[in-house]
Amino acid sequence: MAMSKRVSTDPDGKTLHRQPVPTVTQIGDMFFSSAIGGMDLQTGEFSDDPETQIANAFANMRAALRAAGAGLEDVGKVTLFLRDRSMRDVVNRYWLEAFPDEHSRPVRHAAGAPGAAEMVIQLEFIAVKTA
Repeated sequence: MAMSKRVSTDPDGKTLHRQPVPTVTQIGDMFFSSAIGGMDLQTGEFSDDPETQIANAFANMRAALRAAGAGLEDVGKVTLFLRDRSMRDVVNRYWLEAFPDEHSRPVRHAAGAPGAAEMVIQLEFIAVKTA
């Protein structure tokens, strides 16, 4: 039987979706995420506090990358979907924590998104493992 070229993973074996969608899919040396929300990874619940959701989304991105065998240094692009674009200053704090080197950051696109009522943020990334 032939090996699949595509491998799908979830952080800590826990899907971040209610639908049958993996969190990260790897093809060759490239990693593609589905939407990563700001739920608590352990409980699957969304906090009522927007900043907690934003912190969780970045933590969930790290966990998803780690589960797939990659890291923040491998990320080339992040797309942010924000329910309330006025939260960009909060997002930027976590962005700078994740990517502190101004000469080595992924590109980023932020868009407004209505999404589910309880979701403040969703992230998607593309990463390439080069070593």
